[in-house]
Amino acid sequence: MSNYPNKDALYKAHDECRDAMREFIFEYLEEKVYPETVEELIEGISGQEARDIGIEGILGIFRDRNCWNDYFEERFGYDEQQRRIIYDIRTMIRMVKNARNEFSHPGADDLDPQFTQAHLFIIVDILREINKLDAKRRVEAIRDRLFSDESEEHVADVSDQLETAKTENTELEKQLKDKSDRLEEVEAEWLACEERLETVSTRLRIAVAGKTVAEERLSDISNRLENAEAGLTACKEDLARTLRQLDEAKTEQTEHLSAEERLTRALTESEIEETEKAEYKEDFRVALPTSKEMEQPVLEFLADREEYRRVEIIDFLTEHFSLTDDERRYLSRSGQAERHLMNRNLIERTRTGYYRITFYGLEVLHQNEVYVETPSSPGNTAKAPKSQRKWRHPGAVAALRDPAEIRNAEAKIAKILNPSEKTRLERELREAKQAVYGSVT
Repeated sequence: MSNYPNKDALYKAHDECRDAMREFIFEYLEEKVYPETVEELIEGISGQEARDIGIEGILGIFRDRNCWNDYFEERFGYDEQQRRIIYDIRTMIRMVKNARNEFSHPGADDLDPQFTQAHLFIIVDILREINKLDAKRRVEAIRDRLFSDESEEHVADVSDQLETAKTENTELEKQLKDKSDRLEEVEAEWLACEERLETVSTRLRIAVAGKTVAEERLSDISNRLENAEAGLTACKEDLARTLRQLDEAKTEQTEHLSAEERLTRALTESEIEETEKAEYKEDFRVALPTSKEMEQPVLEFLADREEYRRVEIIDFLTEHFSLTDDERRYLSRSGQAERHLMNRNLIERTRTGYYRITFYGLEVLHQNEVYVETPSSPGNTAKAPKSQRKWRHPGAVAALRDPAEIRNAEAKIAKILNPSEKTRLERELREAKQAVYGSVT
């Protein structure tokens, strides 16, 4: 063992380390930031003059999180792929700083040789990592001169101890980083829980307020419902009374309709029918159905009390009377069918282009259809099904050629109450008889 004082040797090695680290920091930072900001950056981190950085200031630079993340992460940071610290520069400099504190106190005894030797190895390792080879060789010379008689086994043992310390420190740094990351996750989860709790509290307050409003609305609706039920009961009573009055008025109207009025109405309708038939013959030179002839089919078409469009009624009459295109266009343009029925109050217009049969129209339809004898009671009359009324279509009677059918039609025509329709059918009956029997008076 050399008589060279351990403390002085380590002091010289620390100066070499300090100067080399100071030079490395300024060189590296000048590559990463603008040169004019380097001194301000160092001064702000260390709290000392920019060019007067000791071991303590160097440790502050590498220990500062912002500076570490921004400028030295790629050189000494954590490797995510290999999941290890590239080089634990902070721990190594902390060891150098602690050793300097050991021998910097005035009057301190000389250092333990093993302590000095271990820290010389640490300094050599740091200088090799930052690529300061001249300073590394000078520190190795101090180490070799101080411990020239040490066996290779002892040097290897110290190196193994140093590597073990590095490995343990790396593992501790890794655990610390994992715990820091976990702490950040827990803090984020805590913040998220607080936000969710605040959201739930807000919703709960809103729900309580909404429940109060809903209860008030429910109470108000209940009161309105009770009033509406009372009003509905009164309306039902008024409606029943009005219906009774309406039935009485209809009965009185029917009773007061004299035979003279019925006769006048029949004569008027006959005159209208003859006038319309003359107009149609003059325009088309064909026998178009009169308003009276269209009355019964239209009423039967509307007998279900549903709304029908005007074009549907025209289509029905076109098919029913086998009209030509010109006859259909004139019928649609003249409004003959619906105007006649509306003037007689047999149908009503519910909205633009839509019509429906009235109650009076239903009564007229029923009266006109009471002409077929019931098989079980020959003396009574009843409404015949539509399958038995096909012979009443225009031209159907004139086309009869069976004497039995002619006699049957003659008996039925005798019971028809509608004068105009009865006249038409009698004319067709004469045509049928003339075709079958020859001249008929």
